[in-house]
Amino acid sequence: EAETEGLKARMKQASKQASKQGQDTRDLEALLGLKYEELESARPIERRYWVADSTPENLADLLKENPNGLLVVYDELSGWLADMDKQGREGSRAFALAAWERTGDFYVDRILRGSNYIPAVCLSVIGGIQPDRLKRYVDEALSGGNGGDGLLQRFQVLIYIDNLGQWKAPDT
Repeated sequence: EAETEGLKARMKQASKQASKQGQDTRDLEALLGLKYEELESARPIERRYWVADSTPENLADLLKENPNGLLVVYDELSGWLADMDKQGREGSRAFALAAWERTGDFYVDRILRGSNYIPAVCLSVIGGIQPDRLKRYVDEALSGGNGGDGLLQRFQVLIYIDNLGQWKAPDT
């Protein structure tokens, strides 16, 4: 990374110097663009297995580099579900639904970030949720409202019961 930053600084300095001397800098700027692309492609890829609290755009970047998928870990799933209900975050649900199916590729297009192609999008989500918070989402999913898109139905629910009472062997 230090070498990359040093090369970028030297290329910018050379461009400024050529500009001050009245030289045509188009060739130098083109070379600078090629060097940036070369540096970006040579950047080592960090293999990731899990993430916590990430936007869909950042997940897209991470999934592009980790085609086997990622585990998304949330301490409170209610926060994740609530984030998807916020105005302007409607695409988060669609992304989560597409990621669950792992049926193929996915494009994420943003004005500032440009286009991002993910050849295989796959996410697994794990976390906890309080029963009263889960009830709201279950009711919404069953009523045919906004939650009826199948997102909640894709979850496997594991319930831990504090006190099951005295265990008895079954009659055979």
